[in-house]
Amino acid sequence: MANIPAVGSELVTVAISGQHFAIDIMVVREIRGWTASTPIPHAPAHVLGMINLRGAVLPVIDLGSRLGLKPCARDNSAVVIVAYIGGRLV
Repeated sequence: MANIPAVGSELVTVAISGQHFAIDIMVVREIRGWTASTPIPHAPAHVLGMINLRGAVLPVIDLGSRLGLKPCARDNSAVVIVAYIGGRLV
């Protein structure tokens, strides 16, 4: 089950396919502009590839596609959100 932020927590919101989602600001480590990722052979469609973030190899996930929504645009308005959730950098 996902962690539910405490009342009064600050949140980062994102719009995906016209729907809004929120992430507790305390788990967000970085918000990066969109950069191309290295493709991963035979990965699921929602896994766009991987990036190297200062020595940490992280998968890049299309959250819209992962949630069964329309895939997200990969343009100047797209971002990569790096978060520390469940003891892991994701």
